[in-house]
Amino acid sequence: MLIIALVVFSLSLVSARPSPFLGFGQTSSSASTTPLSQDTISSTLLKPARFSQIAYCSTAAVKAWHCGAPCQSVPGIKVLLASGDNADIPDFYVAYDPSSQTLVIAHQGTDPENIQSIANDVALGLTPISSTEFPSAPSGVKVHKGFQETFLRTSSQITSLVSKSLTSQSPGPITNVLVTGHSLGAAIAVMDAIDIKTNILTGSLAGIKLDCVVFGLPRGGNQAWANFVDQTLGTSLSHTSNKNDPIPTLPPLFLSFEHPSGEIHITNSGDNVACPGQENKNCSDGNSVADDKLSDHDGPYFGVEMGSDACTA
Repeated sequence: MLIIALVVFSLSLVSARPSPFLGFGQTSSSASTTPLSQDTISSTLLKPARFSQIAYCSTAAVKAWHCGAPCQSVPGIKVLLASGDNADIPDFYVAYDPSSQTLVIAHQGTDPENIQSIANDVALGLTPISSTEFPSAPSGVKVHKGFQETFLRTSSQITSLVSKSLTSQSPGPITNVLVTGHSLGAAIAVMDAIDIKTNILTGSLAGIKLDCVVFGLPRGGNQAWANFVDQTLGTSLSHTSNKNDPIPTLPPLFLSFEHPSGEIHITNSGDNVACPGQENKNCSDGNSVADDKLSDHDGPYFGVEMGSDACTA
């Protein structure tokens, strides 16, 4: 669903996006994009998009893995936890995919009909990153206040279950961890991924592969945050932006927010391209505010439309 409050508030601050030469954040790259093959989309992006879509279905439907077409698209999943209240705690789930030996953590985005859910987006000031959850973060790292507060409401529950599952290799062999989400859920997923990478995937668990594949990601912190994400997750992070969706361009650069690297952009002509750099003028950062289209936020992402409309059970 759309991060309505974030859009309205941020667009009220800026009628045209300021140029990087004004001194707000890093200068955007103009490096050429690289086309993605259909094999890459099918093997690395499509299944995470489906898992993100399922996070919008009711927790009861997710627990039973009986949510209509979304659940049918990824059969055989064993759900370990499905929770949330669609308010302070957006719905999320942890599940096991035996076909790929993957532990999946997926987060729902904002519920635009719930004022408490919307409040998670509106609290968009920069705040120091939690030194308790992220002890390895360098000084100067600041993150979106609302995103961090929302992340902290579920982080201990998720990391406890992830650690237990990986250590016991239960409910089956686990060789991969996938963290995914859309919109607000994407922002939470990136924090989850860093938490898991730095605090769990160490020692005997360091060989387990982690991927963070998210969709419609808003900017989640300052330049130091973007650098920290790059240094921690590297190429294991990808965040897909869709056409003229304004959410990836918010909060705006002039408020000192920055994206990490790893953007994949779906162009207006339907091409799928990889975008070098943290901000790239050939991708979402080059969109004109005059062309912003909120409906692009829900997708489709490689044929998958985000939101609860597809949840028929």
